[in-house]
Amino acid sequence: MITGTNKGSGFGIARQLAREGILVYLVLRAGNLSTTILYMEPDFIYKVVASILIGGTWVALSTVLVEKLGTKTGGLIAGLPSTVVVALFFIGMSQGTDAVVAATTVVPLAFAVNGPFLLAYAALAKRGWWQAMVPALGIWFGLSYLIIVFRLDDFFWGVVICGLLLTLVTVIFERTFNAFSTAGQRADFGWGQLLTRALFAGTIIGTAVLASRFLNPLFGGILASFPAVFVSTLIILHRSRGAAVSVGLAKSLLISGSVNVISYIIAIRYLYGSVGLYWGTLLGLLVSLLSAYLTHRFIMQKLK
Repeated sequence: MITGTNKGSGFGIARQLAREGILVYLVLRAGNLSTTILYMEPDFIYKVVASILIGGTWVALSTVLVEKLGTKTGGLIAGLPSTVVVALFFIGMSQGTDAVVAATTVVPLAFAVNGPFLLAYAALAKRGWWQAMVPALGIWFGLSYLIIVFRLDDFFWGVVICGLLLTLVTVIFERTFNAFSTAGQRADFGWGQLLTRALFAGTIIGTAVLASRFLNPLFGGILASFPAVFVSTLIILHRSRGAAVSVGLAKSLLISGSVNVISYIIAIRYLYGSVGLYWGTLLGLLVSLLSAYLTHRFIMQKLK
């Protein structure tokens, strides 16, 4: 049993998670974590709150653009790094760039999990959005759990596996699913809808920042890779325009999201050490925008 006095490393904790289960671990650790959070310095609390507000707003606006611009262009925008940018930036602000570099080690493999996640969603989309999304999220959490348990945190092999998996899943999408691109449409949004989307994504981002500090950067990297924009936009588009259109968006998100996010991660991993957090983030975003343009120009236009 895991006890409050166990001060093992993050990977030691992960091995205990495998034996006793995440829920048991969280319950038994709740006392320690709540005590620690109670005595967090105000500066760190402000940064966590800022990450929730900024990240949530960013993701909510991305979902609006998807509906207005259509599956190809909107999917390209939604595929730009959002959750991972804000989460890693605030990890860097609160713990330094070394913690960010440590967290990015697992991101390529963690992001590769989005391939099976989107594939499962597409295969089940005709049954309804929740019948598709719940099993797909189960696959995402299950595979992410295995990454933690088996310490699959090699950056180079993570990039290689992500590229291979991206290629394989894209071929399956093209040959299997009746997914077509659509143009945008006029959409009216209430404040309640936007707030719900922002809270959902902001909670994930804030949790990533907390997990990186109180558990291990590995956990922060995993949570920073959570497909908050994907989940929100797929559900919204499925409900408003049907299963086939949402599957078309899933294909766009798969390609643009993987290429753009991995480009950003590779850039900041090597830029943070030389130019620092702020310039590294800005230059990383510019690299991601360039990859987005190239993706749209040479890949997305060739898909049906």
